[in-house]
Amino acid sequence: LIEHTIQWARDNFAGLFTIPAQQVEEYQRNPGEFAQRTSKNLSEYDRNEIIENVQRSLGSDRPKDFLDCIKWSRNLFQQQFHNTIAQLLYNFPHDHKTTAGERFWSGNKRCPHVLNFDVNNRTHLDFIVAASNLLAHIYFIEQIRDREYIAEQVSKIKVQEFQPKSGVQIFENDEQLKTDMEKKRRKNSIIEDDQTEQEKINKLL
Repeated sequence: LIEHTIQWARDNFAGLFTIPAQQVEEYQRNPGEFAQRTSKNLSEYDRNEIIENVQRSLGSDRPKDFLDCIKWSRNLFQQQFHNTIAQLLYNFPHDHKTTAGERFWSGNKRCPHVLNFDVNNRTHLDFIVAASNLLAHIYFIEQIRDREYIAEQVSKIKVQEFQPKSGVQIFENDEQLKTDMEKKRRKNSIIEDDQTEQEKINKLL
């Protein structure tokens, strides 16, 4: 379990702070070459992810100052440690049973619990301080390490109350996931909207 946790953390860090920054740098260096390489050499899923990363990184939602970085970090905490877990428990409550009649939360699957942000919790504040400064570094925004200042500012941020989403598909096991991915792969191989993908890529140019 600890190995899975470490790998999740590494992948999460790369997806938030490393890969998008590298993709934006490649795009800004040569937009035409970047768009051509993206459209020809990658799967539809990877193309969409890269395009969304670049658009999000360069769009209107990019942070303008350090306060924006704090707000982004607070919402990230809420999404990763509260909302995602709350949605999982909505789909699979602590007493949920699989289609085979077995308890879903058993063995290596431990039922998680949501975290409610507490500015007085050192670990919670550590997350906000670190994430805010990492984002600021990416966007060449002056970094701030003053924990009291960050604690004061993050306490003012109001996050949207979690509302469970119906129809969200979460798989009970790896076999269900593999089956679903194979169905999507076959569907995409039969019907692929090249025009839509090209339009997305053209917006980057």
